[in-house]
Amino acid sequence: MYNQTTTKICMFRNQLIMGAAILTCLQLHAYSVYHFTGTGTCPNQDLTITSPFPNAIHSPVSTNNINCVVANDVLSNDSWNQSATLDTSQYVEFSVAAADPCHYLQIDNISFNQFASAAVSATWHVRSDADNFAADLGSGSVGTTSFTEVITLSPSSFYLVPERTFRIYITGMNSASTVWTLDDIGMLGTTGFIVPGTYYADADGDGYGDPAVSIQSCVAVAGYVQDNTDCNDANSVMNPGMLEVCDGIDNNCNGLIDDNPTNGFLFYQDIDGDGYGTTNSTVMACSLPSGYASFQGDCDDLNPNTHPGAAETCNGVDDNCNGTIDDNAIDAALWYDDEDHDSYGDVNFTVMACSCPIGFVGIGNDCNDLDPNIYPGAFDIPDNGIDEDCSGSDSITGIQDHDINNASFTMFPNPADDRITINLSGKWDPVISMEIFSADGRIILQNRISTNAPVFELNISALSPGSYLIILKDDQHLSQLRWTRW
Repeated sequence: MYNQTTTKICMFRNQLIMGAAILTCLQLHAYSVYHFTGTGTCPNQDLTITSPFPNAIHSPVSTNNINCVVANDVLSNDSWNQSATLDTSQYVEFSVAAADPCHYLQIDNISFNQFASAAVSATWHVRSDADNFAADLGSGSVGTTSFTEVITLSPSSFYLVPERTFRIYITGMNSASTVWTLDDIGMLGTTGFIVPGTYYADADGDGYGDPAVSIQSCVAVAGYVQDNTDCNDANSVMNPGMLEVCDGIDNNCNGLIDDNPTNGFLFYQDIDGDGYGTTNSTVMACSLPSGYASFQGDCDDLNPNTHPGAAETCNGVDDNCNGTIDDNAIDAALWYDDEDHDSYGDVNFTVMACSCPIGFVGIGNDCNDLDPNIYPGAFDIPDNGIDEDCSGSDSITGIQDHDINNASFTMFPNPADDRITINLSGKWDPVISMEIFSADGRIILQNRISTNAPVFELNISALSPGSYLIILKDDQHLSQLRWTRW
């Protein structure tokens, strides 16, 4: 067995345990050895531990589900597992733990002397609680002469740990009466010191600590955290990890109340104070800040008369911010379409505009906007069936329509395609004359018609599409109607 000590230079390790720095400081690198010193007793638990780890606690050696055999200064047992399969309920156990939370263990290897009372083909196995005793740290044959077994341990599982428990198992023992003996169970290693860290009170349990209330500890303490940035440790909705909301408190601990809240409203900078802002500068707030507006879309934030909803006027400016200048202005003039360019327009085709559009005029009431010779004030040629001056009827000489004998007619359809039906009423002479005039006053058709049949049909398929005037007259009556040929 080894019985040696070495020293390690005091040094900080670039590692943290529970937020505290790790410091190994001139600790003895000890080989702790269990020496069994009992005489003729069973179980034999009189132990002398040579070179124990500094600042560590070594447990007694214990057994489970095996029989103790009386022997001097060794640990002897029988009734071991005879199966090749490991029985996890049969073992010898020992452990070591750091003396307090501010120390940790570093175990480099373990060793033990072992031999059996008879020749066997058994195998010993060593496991630990690092993996809940699932896999072997080492294994070897059981011999009949004392032999020291040494198992080197992995730093990943046995360095910087608070405690470790080891168990030794046997498989394939040839007989339940065969005695297996252990002695001088040893561990090579040391302990390190953990510099205590600062923990801050977290009274509201939000994970953020009060910088004014702190303790020093090598391990985490319930009700304390390593963070110290809570601005109100009595309110769990106030800490640097919270989102700011509209509730009148500084949720995210940035020193500002309700700034840029997630449930706030978007407001737009309104320089001209007309109630409309622009998207160039916005702010999230719980209520309307000074200099901002609830609505956006202002196309000129330096002119309070220009904004969405403003009345458009004839001023060369897009007052209502719809992208068009002077459209539908409230002070626009009414202009009339003048297709025949006679300076009079059609009242049925108009537009509101601030200036006269091309093809429009400022005077309406043209009764035929396709004929430049027909307009209000034009000379009205008598008896041609055309109302050139748009007075409502043609100037005529002689007997007027609807005289005392009340003779008239109707016609349908109007407009017509290729035929029209004429229906006479009143007291017409037995034979009357019929004249059809074009829109320019030319006589298109003249005919004599008997009134014996008051309803008759007229074929107009030879006429060109357009407006026409039909006049029926006898010695005492004259009646006329305008109609359209499709």
